[in-house]
Amino acid sequence: MSVFTADDPVPVIEPHGDVDPHAVQKLLVEGADVGTVLTLASSMPDGWAGAGRTVDAIDTVPDGCVDGVIAIDRVTAVPVRPLLGEIARVLRVGGWARLVQADPARAVVSPVLHDLTVAERREIDGALFASFPHHRGPLARELIWSARGVGLLPTRLHLGFGRRVVSVGDVEGYLCGAPADGVAGPLDRIIAAADVGLADRYAEAWERATAAGPVTVWTPGLYLAVERVADTAVPQVRAAGRRGSGSAASIRNVFTAAEWPILTALEAHGTQWDGLRTGRWAAPW
Repeated sequence: MSVFTADDPVPVIEPHGDVDPHAVQKLLVEGADVGTVLTLASSMPDGWAGAGRTVDAIDTVPDGCVDGVIAIDRVTAVPVRPLLGEIARVLRVGGWARLVQADPARAVVSPVLHDLTVAERREIDGALFASFPHHRGPLARELIWSARGVGLLPTRLHLGFGRRVVSVGDVEGYLCGAPADGVAGPLDRIIAAADVGLADRYAEAWERATAAGPVTVWTPGLYLAVERVADTAVPQVRAAGRRGSGSAASIRNVFTAAEWPILTALEAHGTQWDGLRTGRWAAPW
C-alpha cells in the first residue's frame, strides 16, 4: 500500500541541497509575511523578520485557521506523525508548511575515533541512538511518507548534510551541547544508556583525535515543503511485479510517479551517508 496517489505530482528534488536553516532562509520565509503564519522553533536565527508568529504549543491552535507553518528541528525527539497531523489540522486547504530537520541520531564522525575498539564503538553508537526511540530508520523517509499520509503533499525536497568542524578547543561544547530541544548532549546520552566509564573513553578518544587536527561531524538533514490538500491520500495497492523479474522497469512500476524519484534521491543520500561512515566517500565541500 502507498500513501501517494497516482495523480500526485513529482516534487522538485535537490539531492545535494542545502539543509541548514540559514542556507534555506529565503525558501523558508518566502510569503511568510502574507496571511496567518505560525513558526514552530525554540528560537529563530537573527534577522528573520516576517517569519510568522511563534507558538509554543500547536495543539492550542484552532482547526483550519493558518495559511502557513515553518518548523525547524521539531521532530528530533518526538514521534513524527502526530506533529505532522497537528500541522495538517491547523492549515487551511491550499496552505503550506516548510520544515528543516536534522537527523542527529545518524550523525557521522569523520575521521573515525581510532582509540575506540570495535565493541566500544558499537556500544557507543547504540547508546547515542537510544535517545531517539520514536525513529525507526532514516528520518527523511519517515517525514515524507508521514506527511503525505496526513494530507500534506510534498512539493520540494532538499537532501544534504549539515557540517560541524570540532577543533581541540570545541570538544567540550560539542560533547556536552544539546543537538536539539529535548535531546541531551552525546556524553549525557552515553551515561544514561550505558555508564560513565564508556562516556569517559569517548571523551578521551575525542581529545586525542582533535589534538591531531579538526574532526568533522556530518549530520543528515532535509528541507521539505508541503501543501495541504483536501483529503489524506487514499492508500494505493501496489502493482504486483512479475515473479522473478528484477528489472528496473518492473521495480519502478511498483511505485507511483511521485514516489520513484523521491526513493531514488533517498537511496543516493543513504549511499553518501554510508560512504561518510565507512570513509569510502569524501564530501566535496
